[in-house]
Amino acid sequence: MAHDMLHAMLRYAAAIFLGAFLLFQVQPVMGKAILPWFGGTPAVWTTCMMFFQLLLLVGYAYAHLLAARLPLRTQGLLHLALLGVSLAALPILPSEAWKPAGEESPIPRILALLTISVGAPYFMLSTTGPLLQAWFLRENPGRSPYRLYALSNAGSLLGLLGYPFLVEPCLDLRMQGIAWAVLYAVFVACCGFSAWRIVSLSAASSSESAEGPAGAAEPEGAADSGAAPDLGSATDPERAKPAGRPAETAEVSPAPVRAEAAQGSIEDGTGSAAAGGRGAHGLPSPYRQTMWFGLAMFGSLMLLATTNQISLDVSVVPFMWVAPLCLYLVSFIICFDRERWYWRPVWLPLLVLSAAGACAMLQWGVHAPIVAQALVYPAAMFCCCMACHGELARLKPPGEYLTRFYLIVASGGAVGGVLAAVAAPNLLSGFWEYHISWGGAFLLVAIAVLADLRPADGRWTFRRWAFSAAAAFLLWTALTAALWLHYRDQREWVVAGARNFYGVLRVKRTSSGGKDGLTLVHGRIAHGFQFDEGEYRNKPISYFCPESGFGKAMLFLRTRAGREGERKGLHIGVLGLGAGCMAAWGEEGDRMRFYEINPDVVALSDEYFSYRKESKARQELVMGDGRISLERELVRGEVQGFDILALDAFSGDAVPLHLLTREAFEIYWKHLKPGGILAVNISNRFVALEPLVYGLAEKIGKRAALIENWADEEKGYDAASWILVTNSEEFLSLPDVEDRVADFDDKCRRLVFTDDYSNLFSLLKWR
Repeated sequence: MAHDMLHAMLRYAAAIFLGAFLLFQVQPVMGKAILPWFGGTPAVWTTCMMFFQLLLLVGYAYAHLLAARLPLRTQGLLHLALLGVSLAALPILPSEAWKPAGEESPIPRILALLTISVGAPYFMLSTTGPLLQAWFLRENPGRSPYRLYALSNAGSLLGLLGYPFLVEPCLDLRMQGIAWAVLYAVFVACCGFSAWRIVSLSAASSSESAEGPAGAAEPEGAADSGAAPDLGSATDPERAKPAGRPAETAEVSPAPVRAEAAQGSIEDGTGSAAAGGRGAHGLPSPYRQTMWFGLAMFGSLMLLATTNQISLDVSVVPFMWVAPLCLYLVSFIICFDRERWYWRPVWLPLLVLSAAGACAMLQWGVHAPIVAQALVYPAAMFCCCMACHGELARLKPPGEYLTRFYLIVASGGAVGGVLAAVAAPNLLSGFWEYHISWGGAFLLVAIAVLADLRPADGRWTFRRWAFSAAAAFLLWTALTAALWLHYRDQREWVVAGARNFYGVLRVKRTSSGGKDGLTLVHGRIAHGFQFDEGEYRNKPISYFCPESGFGKAMLFLRTRAGREGERKGLHIGVLGLGAGCMAAWGEEGDRMRFYEINPDVVALSDEYFSYRKESKARQELVMGDGRISLERELVRGEVQGFDILALDAFSGDAVPLHLLTREAFEIYWKHLKPGGILAVNISNRFVALEPLVYGLAEKIGKRAALIENWADEEKGYDAASWILVTNSEEFLSLPDVEDRVADFDDKCRRLVFTDDYSNLFSLLKWR
C-alpha cells in the first residue's frame, strides 16, 4: 500500500511540477517572440498577460465542471483526448504570416495570434493543478494534496525565475520554442498516464460495486460521480459537510488553488470571522464575495500597472516582466501558506510606507536612477499585494465554497488584466492606472480591516474602532492627494494629448533659452521641440542640430552631392517621426521617407508642429513598424537607396531592441547607397548602446564613429550622442569628424544581438 501511495505521489508530482513550470515559461517566450512585431511597446506584455489570465480562468472553470459534474471515466477519457489534440499546436512559436501590416488594431491581432499558436497547450496546462489534485484525492482517499500544491508553486517560480537568468542567456528563441515543445510532449505523457489510471480506477470501482455483498449495482454515476472528498474532512475532521445541504453547495473544490497569475493557493479553513460572513442559505455574503473579487482585481491591476511603469523608461524585456510577476506570486504563496505570515502590525505599516515610496518615485520621475526604480516600484507592489492577498486569505470560505472562491478570485484577476490592457488605453489619457490601483487597493484593504475589527468585538470598543477608521481615512486621503498632485503636475502646460496601444503622447508648452515653444513628449521623454517664433523656428534643433552627429553627416552629404556637378538631392530615411524636426533638413530636390508606427504621433506632429508643412523636400510617410516595413520593401524589390538612414527610437520610452540586431542592420544596409551613412541616436539615460552598435557595425564590416554634442538652450540644441556607421573613409577622415569622435576603448567588449538572442543586462547603466 505504501509503495502504491509513493508511486501515485511521484506520478502526480511529475505532471503537476512540469505543468506549472511550462505554464510560466511559455509567457515570456511568447511575449519575446511577438514583441518586435508590435513596436516593442509595454502594451504587448500587458495584452499577453490579459490573454493568459483569461485562459487560466477558463481552465479553472473546466477543471471545476469536469470534477464536479462528470463521471470519473468520462473525466479521464475527455482529458486524455484533449491532451492529444493539443499536441497539434506544436511548435508554439508563431508564423511570420502573423506580422502586422501596420494599419490593423494590435490587440485583436495579438489575441488571435496567441489563441492559434499557444491557446490549446496553455489551456491544458491551466487545468492541471486543480484537476490532478482532485484525481489524487480520488485515488488516495483521505490524503492531503498540499504537498502537490507546494510542488506546483515551486514549479511556477522556477519557470519564471529560470527564464531571464538561465533560458534567455543560454538559448536563442528558436531553441527555446523547441525545448518547450519537447517538455510539453513529456508533460502530455505524464498527465495522460494519470488520466488513463483514473479511467482504470473507475473501471475497477464499477466492477467492485457490481460484485458487492448485496449483489446489486449502484445507480449509474453513484460510484463514478467524480466529486472529490471535501477538503475540510480530509484535513480537519471537525468540519465535516452538513447533511442535506443544497445540491449547489455539495460541489466540492477539487484542490487548493495554485499561485498562478491572478490566482492564489488556498488553505482549507473558514478564514477570519469577518462581518457579513454568511448570507442567505448559508452562502458567503455578497459583501464577502465582492471583497474576494475586488482584492484580486486590484492586486492584478497593481501587477500590470507596475510592470508598465518600470518598463516605460528602460526596455520591454522578459526580466522587466518576470520580476514583478514573481513577487506577485510570492505574495500569494506567503499569505495562503499560513495565516500567521500575514501579520497586520507589520504589513499594514509597510503598505503605508510603500505607498509613500511609490509617490516619491513618481515625483522624482525620469531623473530617478535605474537602481532606485528597479527596487522601489517592485517592492511597493509587493507590499501592496501582500496586503490585498493577506486580507483575501482572511476572508477565504469553508471547504464547500472553495470552488466558488477561487473562481471569483480568478475572475477578479482576469478583469484586472482587461482593465490594464484594454480599458486604460481607451479611457485614460495617461498611465493613470498606477494611481488608480494604489488608491483602490489601499481603500479596499482599509475596508477589510475595519470590517474585521468590529466595535462590539471584545476589546474593540466603538471609540477605538472610530479612531482606527479616522486614521485609515486620513492616510487614504493623504495618498489620494499625493497621487492627485502628481496627476496635476503631469498635466500642467499640456496643450494636447493622446493615448493608445503604443503609449502616451502630450504636446506641452515649454521654453528654451527664455523663448517659448512646444515640445512633443512620449511617456516622459521629449521627442522634439519647436520655437513659437524667431530665426530657429524652422531650423533643425533638438537632437538633430548641425552640431550633432546627424548634423555632421548631413553637412558632409550635402557637400558631397554639390561636388557631383549638377546639384543632386538627397534621399533621407528616418525611423521615428517625433515632432518632425528632421524635416527641417530637407531642401529642394530632396526626398524624405518617414517610418512611424503610432498614428497619434503623426496627428499631433502635423497639427502642432510646422516642420513637415514648411519643409521643401518631397516627403513620404510609411505607417507601421519601421524595420518590418523596410523588410517588406526588400521582398517587393523596392530598394530605397538612402544616402542616410536615421534611427531615432532609443532615447527612452522602452528601447525597441529589435531595431538593433544583426538581421536588422543587414536590412538597413541593403537600403543604403554605397558610401551611405546609418545614423543611430543612442541618447539614453538607462541603456548604454555603444557596445551593441559598435559590435553590429563590425559584424557587417563597417566602421562606427561616436559623436557627442553639448546642449545650447539659446538655440534649442539638446545634448545628444549619435553613432554613425559607414564605409566612407572620406567622411571619417574629415577633420571636423576626427576631432569630434568620442573615445571608445578598443578593448571594450563588443556585443552582437540577433533576432533570437539579446541580453539587456549587459547594456544597463546601473549608476
